[in-house]
Amino acid sequence: MVSTSANLNVLSKVARTAGVGLLRDFADIQLRQATLEGADRFAARAVRRAETQVLASLCEARPDYGYASVIEGSRAGRDPTRCWCVQGVVGWRNYSRGIAHWGISVSLEHKGVVTAAAIYDPYKDEMFRSQRGSGSYVNNMRLRVSRRRELRELVIAVDRSGVATTGWRGVARVVSAVRASGSAELDLLYVAAGRYDGMVSTGVNRRRFAAGAMILAEAGGMSEPLVEASAAGSAVGLVAANLNAFEGFAGLVRAQLSAIEGRNRSRNQEQA
Repeated sequence: MVSTSANLNVLSKVARTAGVGLLRDFADIQLRQATLEGADRFAARAVRRAETQVLASLCEARPDYGYASVIEGSRAGRDPTRCWCVQGVVGWRNYSRGIAHWGISVSLEHKGVVTAAAIYDPYKDEMFRSQRGSGSYVNNMRLRVSRRRELRELVIAVDRSGVATTGWRGVARVVSAVRASGSAELDLLYVAAGRYDGMVSTGVNRRRFAAGAMILAEAGGMSEPLVEASAAGSAVGLVAANLNAFEGFAGLVRAQLSAIEGRNRSRNQEQA
């Protein structure tokens, strides 16, 4: 049985309602691909409209809470400990190009920690949701990560930055298969569902991954910043996997990063 709270119900309802509107606009976007600029403008208006609708619904449901939104910015609430987080469309480029792999992400933070999250993929009608301490679900099915351990067995996902970096070929040679879906946020959910065994992204926005990371953790998975925070800057990227494979996969990815950085340093020194 799906475990829910009032706040999770609010998130799920809002995400589903906005997703229906985005899906309706998506049909038009698919027909506008002959004029890419027109498709992008139409998609941007659709996403802004959806995000405005989401924020209005969340603020109506809990007027004391603050919010943080990709498009609308942030506002502190009368309750300083709680904040709605609206990532809008995850997989934006897929959405604007008429590729049916995207979703809408909303979550609730309490004292800076995500406590409830809903990420809805309207095209596939999959609602991924979780509240901290109560497990994760897709629709009414409990999410569980895979149990694969050996690197050679893993199917992993990488973001576009990983694909563009030739050094990632070292990772591809070790694992079973590499996928690039165009949505790192959905990649995290697919790890939670056992569809992928791991994922890696070089994105730097902490909130971008916070909802999916909580859903993954509640499904028995693990994620960490790809590069830990230091005095010089913030944590960068994300590496995630099931618990059995995490240590080996994270080690492989970080070793590959170090090798890339070493080659870049050598090249720069030669050019100096």
